[in-house]
Amino acid sequence: MPRRLAPPFVSRRQGNRKPYLSLQSKLLVLLGTLLLGGGLLIWQQGAGQLKAQQHQFQASRSQELQQLLLSLLAQERRHAASQVAALSRDQPLLPEVLAARLLARWPVLQQDWQWRGLRLSEQGRELVSLGEVPPWPDRDRGDLSRLFCLNACYQQLSLQLTDSVQLELTLGLSGVLQQLHQGLGLDLALLRPGPGQRLWGLGIAQTATRPGFVGQLARLDKGQPFQSQVLAIDDRRWLLWWQPLEELSAGLVVVADISELDDSLLGLRNRALLAWWGLGGLVCLLLGMGGWRLAGRLEAQIQALPHLAERPQQAPQPGSGWLWRDQLDDLEEVTADLALHLDKMQVQVKGQLEMLEYRLRYDPLTGLANRAYLEEKIALLLSLLEGEELAVIFVDIQQFKAVNDSLGYEQGDVLLREVAGRLREAAKACQGLGRFSGDKFVVLLKFRDRARLQLLLDQLQWQLQVPVALPGSQCQVSAVLGVACLKDADLGPGEALRRADLALHHAKEQGLALGYYNQAMQDRLQARLALERDLIEALKLQQFELYLQPKYRLDDGELVGFEGLIRWHHPRKGLVSPQAFIPQLEGTDRIIDLGYWIIEEALAILTRLEAAGFGHCHLAVNLACRQFLDASLPTFVSAALQRHQLSPSQLELEVTESSLVDHFDNAMASLNALKALGVTIAIDDFGTGYSSLSYLRRLPFDVVKIDRSFVASLGDPASEQIVTSLVDLVHNLGGQVVAEGIETRQQLQQLQELGCDLGQGLLLGPAVPETELLRRQGPNLLEWPRVRAAKPRQGSKP
Repeated sequence: MPRRLAPPFVSRRQGNRKPYLSLQSKLLVLLGTLLLGGGLLIWQQGAGQLKAQQHQFQASRSQELQQLLLSLLAQERRHAASQVAALSRDQPLLPEVLAARLLARWPVLQQDWQWRGLRLSEQGRELVSLGEVPPWPDRDRGDLSRLFCLNACYQQLSLQLTDSVQLELTLGLSGVLQQLHQGLGLDLALLRPGPGQRLWGLGIAQTATRPGFVGQLARLDKGQPFQSQVLAIDDRRWLLWWQPLEELSAGLVVVADISELDDSLLGLRNRALLAWWGLGGLVCLLLGMGGWRLAGRLEAQIQALPHLAERPQQAPQPGSGWLWRDQLDDLEEVTADLALHLDKMQVQVKGQLEMLEYRLRYDPLTGLANRAYLEEKIALLLSLLEGEELAVIFVDIQQFKAVNDSLGYEQGDVLLREVAGRLREAAKACQGLGRFSGDKFVVLLKFRDRARLQLLLDQLQWQLQVPVALPGSQCQVSAVLGVACLKDADLGPGEALRRADLALHHAKEQGLALGYYNQAMQDRLQARLALERDLIEALKLQQFELYLQPKYRLDDGELVGFEGLIRWHHPRKGLVSPQAFIPQLEGTDRIIDLGYWIIEEALAILTRLEAAGFGHCHLAVNLACRQFLDASLPTFVSAALQRHQLSPSQLELEVTESSLVDHFDNAMASLNALKALGVTIAIDDFGTGYSSLSYLRRLPFDVVKIDRSFVASLGDPASEQIVTSLVDLVHNLGGQVVAEGIETRQQLQQLQELGCDLGQGLLLGPAVPETELLRRQGPNLLEWPRVRAAKPRQGSKP
């Protein structure tokens, strides 16, 4: 059989059908482009300098125009004032005499002094009015000046001749414009809204231009908005711009001759172009000659490079070159080394790809599959289910955070690696094992028999019960497992993990070591989410209402205020008590929004109660501890009190002492700030927390509320002794005591004997809506039962 010959090498250049253009030709094109591009750049720079010079000229002349205009207007005002003074210089100023002289000299004033109107008044009484004198808007006493436009534009002066005599003058601006035209050499057209000959949509008020120039400007008006521009008229170049007048809805069209300025810059640009074409052409010629020789050497390299991979020993040798080495010499040496490095590079690239793939799929700390790889495995296992179930098991390590906090992150990493090893040992027969997040792991198992799943769960628990040996200590770990069993191949990996995680959270909430996912968990979650959505809508639609329960002073039975108890008028469930929704809110920021609504509503109710004749009463509302952690609470309360114009002592904010324990230091900042405002601070449900006495001394409280459980057990001597001690303790600390949950006359009498200050409960009055409260007790009708002063028990302290 004849030997097959290798196909001959075919150059890509031979098979390329595109037109060929040699490097020498490209070099010529490049040099020509550089010459042309440089010339265009010089041309553009010259045009840019010309435009910049024109802008600078415009800014300079605009400033000169503005300054001279202000100076001329001031000069006109001084001249008018001096003329008025001259009319009354020979004798003391008499308004009637001055009015007669002004009336007599009015034609001269119009012709010589350009007065267009005057009004002389004494204490608001008009003595004489001539010409156009429009009313002065928002005018005060004293000398004033303003510009205004009617058919023409004028300067209006108000001269305070004496305390009671004022003279208002209207002066024309034609003379001022002529002085600007003559002093600055500018052509000016004053435009304002109104009728008459028009330019750019505005009427011409006055002009100061050379003859016929307004007609030339009119030919430029194409019905478009005004734009600054350069015009060529009569072989001259003119710069046209708009000069606004601050006091008017009018402005000046300014035209300046810039021919000499442009000619100097254009001459400089032309000389620069000639220099560029001369010197640039010489440089390009020299570069072309050198480049031609380099292109020849490069062509030799092109002929040798196609065979470099086959025969690296035949790589071109460096030439002699010129006096110095250049890049082509380096190219000849580099091409010889290139083939020797190709194999090494391929090996390195392969290793990097393998490492990258590993990092994308595995956790670097434990070597287990990461979350992304777990999701891939779950999707694959679900697609391969045939009469089997897939168990997705979440394993949550309970002591990991404590190890991190007490022993450091390095010890925490040691713990995670040990746990991963134990899970790997227990899950040898499983279809997947990975680390989901910090201290959470996931185990995947396909099974037909539930006994196999239970065996795996027992093995996982057993492996994690053995203490973990850490450097210098031992750590007893435990785990909570959440299991989701899946049969539906259409479920995605995200849903599978979510169900297992939900089972895990349910087990942790119930204090269990193992939890299985079921539909009831999903229903409870949906119900909680629906409740949170309803709460958001309730805040928007104002479905909440504060019921008011009265509080009485127990020594004389006087009504001192109320406690606001929130109720929710649910559109479907009816009246909902706070126990049904407050616990759902306490873990979210919605409790803060609700707390601010309660404060605002409480202050509004206080305002309405005072208007209804209840007098200076106070209202207590209960806020969550999370509310006191909000740094903006004192600012909000202060602003709300000022908005409703209420005394801070009328608002009482209650907080349960047990809720402050975990965030005591942070909550104290808000409590102290509220106390400094004068707001009453009450400690609610006192006596139910394990740390009541230790924290009470540090709290800035005004009122302590005894929990209803103590009130209900007042017949017991031990409970009565506890209440007595609490009352004495609070009184010694300078506070008041409120007993809540008073339901019997006997409880009321006992609390009076024990020295309790205030009380509330069903016996004294239930919590009712504000409308019901106003119906029961108006300004002159009292339906609430008064608290009768109780006689001290025999043998008790008076």
